[in-house]
Amino acid sequence: MGRRFSAGIAAVAIALALTAAACGNAQPANPYATLDRAITVGWQQVTLNLGVSIDVPAQQLDPDFTSPATSIHIDPAMIQASIDTQTGRWRFATSIPLGALGVDPQQLGPLGLTFQSVDFELLYDGAAYYAKSPLLPIYLQGILAGSGNPIVGDLTGWVRLGTAEEFAQVAGSGILQSIFGARLGGGPGVALPLPSAGSPEALQALIEDFGIALVGAGRESTDGLETEHVTATLNLAKLAESRTLATLTGFGRDQLQGIFDAANQVAITADLWADTSTGRLRTLRIDGHSLSAPITTVAIVLQLKEPAAGTTFDAPSTFADVPLLQLMGASFGGGDPTPILETFEIVGP
Repeated sequence: MGRRFSAGIAAVAIALALTAAACGNAQPANPYATLDRAITVGWQQVTLNLGVSIDVPAQQLDPDFTSPATSIHIDPAMIQASIDTQTGRWRFATSIPLGALGVDPQQLGPLGLTFQSVDFELLYDGAAYYAKSPLLPIYLQGILAGSGNPIVGDLTGWVRLGTAEEFAQVAGSGILQSIFGARLGGGPGVALPLPSAGSPEALQALIEDFGIALVGAGRESTDGLETEHVTATLNLAKLAESRTLATLTGFGRDQLQGIFDAANQVAITADLWADTSTGRLRTLRIDGHSLSAPITTVAIVLQLKEPAAGTTFDAPSTFADVPLLQLMGASFGGGDPTPILETFEIVGP
């Protein structure tokens, strides 16, 4: 009995050892299948945090002038957006210290002494756009100074800037579309031709046409979650030869030459982590750096998670009504405010 019991223990031990060895040598998941699943699953409601780091060393441009070094380090916690993808409602908030932007508050004079950070919130509740920021009263009083229409209400709290319909009338005037259409070389309605869900092979062909190669890096723990890690590299020379890129942008040979030139100057890589249980994308990181001295580095980090409890996309209970479009038109003698609005990105439902 003792020998049989000992033999049984040994057999179990050997089986466990073989299982552990097999798991340790397991091949990473197909990276294109991982990405295809992440795109397919998506999010109903999601919170995005964006971080940016840019480091540009000082450069001697000529014997008499040296450009100062630039260092921008924005932690992902400083920029946050929450989106309801089913209804199109969203809210956006930033709180970025001036130091993170590489700005010395003392160089801004009285304004720098009053505001040590860039703080503002934006909200779209499905019907109208709202904003709140300590800087908003200064901005509104400045840009609307010539309107002749006093603004009634507390501008230090929430302000309603206008309805979705009002902004859509400006965005749909054709001016914004013509601007972006001219810059991109395509026309309205041009979209990235993503393959249907569940087609990792087709997705791979599309991605590789853009000069991007994915590699599975195995499973890792990310913020307490088990994730599938995928790395990506961008070959700018292949990107310049992309037929899909040429179709989407309308770029010709001369315009693509700039991409060829950039291929010899920068290197770009990316990493993404997808939740193994749900398939959802959790983190995307893009890194770039110049290949010749002085070395400039850029890093962009996007983190995705479920919105925190209590997150709402409802309109504020109290707000000052500031019809921005009408007031801007009045401040320019009743003219069309579109020329001014062209400097802003207007996001509609």
